[in-house]
Amino acid sequence: MFVNPGCYLIAQGDEFMKKLMLSAIICCSVFSLFAVDPVIEVKMDEGTGTGLKEASGKKIAGRILFPNNTKWGEGKTEGTKALYFTTPLKQRRGGGSAILELLKQFDFSKPFTLMFDFKVDKSVPRKATCELVSNTTAEKGPGFRVLLHWNHLGVFVGQENNKRVTCLSNPNKVKVPREVWHNLALSFDNGKVIVYFNGIEVARNEKMPLIPNKNILFVGSYARGTAYHFNGAIADLKLFDKVLTPEEVIGIVKGISEE
Repeated sequence: MFVNPGCYLIAQGDEFMKKLMLSAIICCSVFSLFAVDPVIEVKMDEGTGTGLKEASGKKIAGRILFPNNTKWGEGKTEGTKALYFTTPLKQRRGGGSAILELLKQFDFSKPFTLMFDFKVDKSVPRKATCELVSNTTAEKGPGFRVLLHWNHLGVFVGQENNKRVTCLSNPNKVKVPREVWHNLALSFDNGKVIVYFNGIEVARNEKMPLIPNKNILFVGSYARGTAYHFNGAIADLKLFDKVLTPEEVIGIVKGISEE
């Protein structure tokens, strides 16, 4: 009869083998989370030109706006590229940015998760408001605005009564170091929003209904480069057509950091 040696050692009380096999189980559980694939992924690592492609070949009309204030630079991992936005902080229009026209390939009216990598330039002051990713051309909606706002990280959502609801991290507890790559993820689920910074939940609001807007995403600046310019880099934007669990979020972030 064949006896599994691992099981035999565990039966004999081998503590080292117990820990080894437990680690293997944990690793398998974590790596299984990587099977959660995005519906849309725009890596933003072309390195040349002004066009942006969706990783799986979907028809996404992605392009750089105002290339004088947008450039290609080194990505999060060796050998990759990212979009860098370099607009002077006092400039109002023509800010470095990108636009992703999703062409009805994603439904923002259903639960979803948005995730991307970003790096804040050392020139960005604590009191700056920088637009990271948004899908609205009106400050109070409809749609959402993901921001670094006075060193808070989070999202603004517009309401029908011309008001907005926010879900922001506490800047005294959640620091955002400059010149370092970070990951930001936000899940939207029928009025419940959760913000994850580097895989860890940092804010939530369970009374935050989202009024869907057009299937357009602006990256790096507000509404076609008109205001709230971001100085820094953004890469690997992902959209999932489900609310990721905390375990799935940290699993994906961990996978990104270990590539």
